[in-house]
Amino acid sequence: MDVEQVALHAVGQFGLVAKLTDLGLNGVARACILGNLMGRIAEPASELATWEWLQANSTSGELLDVDFAGLSHMRLYRASDELMRQRDAIESHVFGAVTNLFGLQESLAFEDGAAHGVRQRAQTQQ
Repeated sequence: MDVEQVALHAVGQFGLVAKLTDLGLNGVARACILGNLMGRIAEPASELATWEWLQANSTSGELLDVDFAGLSHMRLYRASDELMRQRDAIESHVFGAVTNLFGLQESLAFEDGAAHGVRQRAQTQQ
C-alpha cells in the first residue's frame, strides 16, 4: 500500500468525500481537492509542485479516476479556493469525525497570551 492509498483511506474514514459532495462540489473539484490533500501528505510542496507531482509521479489519478495530466494547474488552484471558502464547515466536520473515530471527549483549553507574557517578564526580572 502506498502513501496515496493510506491518505485516501484516511479521507474516507473522516467522511470527507461525502461532506464535499454535501457542500455542492462537483466530481472534478472533489478530485482536485483530494489530489491536493494526497499530494501534500505524500510530498509536501507548493500547489504548483503538487500539480506537477500529481501528473508525473502519483497514482492518485488512478485512485480517484481522474486524469490529472489533462487538468490545468488552475483547476487545482480553484479547488483550493473552494476548499478555503468552505473551511469552517469542513473543519467542523473533520473535527467531529476525528472525535467520533477515536472516541475522544471534547474539551477546551484557553491560553491567556497577555498573562503568559507578564509571567515571562516577571521571571526574567528576578
